[in-house]
Amino acid sequence: MEKIDFGYAFAEPHFLTLSRPSASEKTVCAVDKQGLKFLYMYESLKDKYPLSWKMVPFDVETYLMISVNGKNSVFDRWRREKGGIPMLVADGKNENVNYEVNAIAAKNGVIVKIIFENDGAESGKTFVSLHHLNGWVISNKGWIDEINTNVLLTMNQGRADRFIAVAYGADGYPIYKKEERAKDGCVPYSNEKAGLREDSMKKITMEFALAPKERKTGYIYLPYEEYFENLEKIDRIDFESEMADSIKEWKKHLNKSAKFVVGDGDLIEVVDSCIADIFVMREKIGKKYSGITCGTSHYRSANSGEPLYAEMAIDQLGYGKEAVKDYKMYLDVEEPDGCWISRKGWEHEGWGCCYNKALAVMTHYNISRDLSFLEKYYAKMKDSTMFNHRCRQSTKNSETKALRGLMIRGMGDSGQMFYSDFYGVFYPTNFSCLTADRLTAEAAKILGKEKDYREITKICDEAEKDLLVSVRDNPIKEDGYIRIANVANAPSTSIYECFNGYFPAGVLSKDDPLISGTVRYVKSKGLSEGGLPVGTGWLKDGVWAGMALFIFSRTYLRMGMYEDAAGFLYKVINHATPFVTWCEERGAEKNSSLKTGDMQHLWTPLAIVMYMIDAMCFTHEEKVHLFAGADKEWFSKGKVGFINLRTAYGKTSAFVKVGKTVEFSLRSQFVIDKPIVVHYYLNGEKKIKEIKPEGNSVNLTWSE
Repeated sequence: MEKIDFGYAFAEPHFLTLSRPSASEKTVCAVDKQGLKFLYMYESLKDKYPLSWKMVPFDVETYLMISVNGKNSVFDRWRREKGGIPMLVADGKNENVNYEVNAIAAKNGVIVKIIFENDGAESGKTFVSLHHLNGWVISNKGWIDEINTNVLLTMNQGRADRFIAVAYGADGYPIYKKEERAKDGCVPYSNEKAGLREDSMKKITMEFALAPKERKTGYIYLPYEEYFENLEKIDRIDFESEMADSIKEWKKHLNKSAKFVVGDGDLIEVVDSCIADIFVMREKIGKKYSGITCGTSHYRSANSGEPLYAEMAIDQLGYGKEAVKDYKMYLDVEEPDGCWISRKGWEHEGWGCCYNKALAVMTHYNISRDLSFLEKYYAKMKDSTMFNHRCRQSTKNSETKALRGLMIRGMGDSGQMFYSDFYGVFYPTNFSCLTADRLTAEAAKILGKEKDYREITKICDEAEKDLLVSVRDNPIKEDGYIRIANVANAPSTSIYECFNGYFPAGVLSKDDPLISGTVRYVKSKGLSEGGLPVGTGWLKDGVWAGMALFIFSRTYLRMGMYEDAAGFLYKVINHATPFVTWCEERGAEKNSSLKTGDMQHLWTPLAIVMYMIDAMCFTHEEKVHLFAGADKEWFSKGKVGFINLRTAYGKTSAFVKVGKTVEFSLRSQFVIDKPIVVHYYLNGEKKIKEIKPEGNSVNLTWSE
């Protein structure tokens, strides 16, 4: 078992988004050694078109710095609060003064708490400065009235009297260079980087005098929407109580989740952080929907890609009420021609998203057995299948043989290109569409729609035949083996979803030369210094950490490559920042300055959660596999298992404990009608035992 130390974090700044669970108010923090930047978004997604992509701008940027006895201080370390709670903790020491900054999203604003402690024998002065980096001319109200020097107002960007920040608890809030203001006949303008000038028009300065062994605390309050006329109300806020309430709210919310038992507290902290961040990225969207976004800044929008996988994950973790509410946004959409992909949204022409939608319907049905939910969305599943069929029929007589019977041109995404074109006829997408149609057939069978089942099965068989002809006729030829191409008759690009033909489509076996060759290619191409596959997205030699788990580990589990699957988990985690956040893609080296996409992106926390679910329980080839993706060292730490995970058999709990004997227990909500395969390690050696269940409860003890 590897140590979690975030040793492959990318270069500073590191990002943590402060939010209450599923709240519309988000404040992004960017932290480096010199200070903390707060990025305020006054807009939300409430007025945005559902499933569309449009950046929510940063309206205000502020930067917090600390100095001790005139010397600028640095932060030695930063992290999130224990239990996965999205609260920022950063600390350091300058001379004899220790300092710590905490920041958390509260009910009506972000609360920043600054603690100083002088452990030396001499008195000293410490200062906190909060600089308004953008805006125009003046922000500090006290620069004008010489009274409210602890207040920053926008002065522009909407109502001029809107609060940016209010500071409390300091011994004083001095204004510097007052004697120079406007002496040359004009208002001084300050828009330089924080720390380069001392003028006070656009910053709050908090001054603390610290006697030996003295401890003092100050607060900076960043309201979501509040105005100067309500200053007295803000003055009455009990910040300690508000922070405690926010921590309590997050704890209560995270306690609803299914639990993983692995004997590694650091890993559980990471998993809790990932679950929390899924809810950081959840909010109201449009007039009547809610959903999960792909990131917290650049990609603070939803589509039916990774956000819909995140909905399935929280559904399995026990947040069924939230997931069912959210599914409507992704699943209600339907174009007049039966296309399930919103042409008005970000996902337009991303044909593979129909699989995510069909999978969401079947996932929720399987874990809830809610026939009314399945019936509600079956018509859209069928319409989507018929749309896919018409698309394939339209290419039957294509002049290009490789395209016959395949889906029409669409978006490949994630680095898949047709030469320099983002659009093409991509094999992973075609496998996804075929799998979606197979799920439609499955739903028809469950609902007793025999005529539909026969018709859709025939459509799927025809589509599979055409797809396999094209895939087999157009492989990528390596030195002595072949592998799956992204698209026929074009150079190889990203290996994103390169295993779709095996998992989830299931139309190519793991021993098929196209699949075994793809495994060989991934391994021969080599891993990054930090142990992750490269070339999984847009960056040719970059790392998209989440894909190691989302694509490769989840596929390897089903191939029986259990140690390969588990081997990526800790490596992915160690590519996170100490906040347990990941950018979308980045350079492969540690401390890489090459970063793309959001600096706090959904894919990797989602991939960790999905891997943990699969590591504990997945169904493949008519067998239920338990603990197949567990790290071998977990079994020497005590019980390995899960509590109240919603599986294909409803709410399920299961454990295995390896000692002088092996103890196994399971209880599920619904009857398990398939063999159970229990995976475990004894003295470092892989063991597998198959059990034929009776009913929905199993308690067994055996000796090796």
